[in-house]
Amino acid sequence: MTSTEYSNAIHGILASGRGYQAIIDLTEYLKTLNDNVDAAVREYKSERQAVRKICNNPNVTQKEKLSAVMSMMGEK
Repeated sequence: MTSTEYSNAIHGILASGRGYQAIIDLTEYLKTLNDNVDAAVREYKSERQAVRKICNNPNVTQKEKLSAVMSMMGEK
């Protein structure tokens, strides 16, 4: 989308009287995107913590550690 197309779209929304609704819709959309990123970060941190716990366990062989990590990642 060019700058001109963007400006025309904004002016069209404002001219239709739906400017405030557009702001509400954009805010909700951006909140959803932010929530998705937050969830992905939490999942990544949990996976990292689980891998560290597996790798730092002295009672498990290296082969068992690798198998556990691969299984956690969904690979066999």
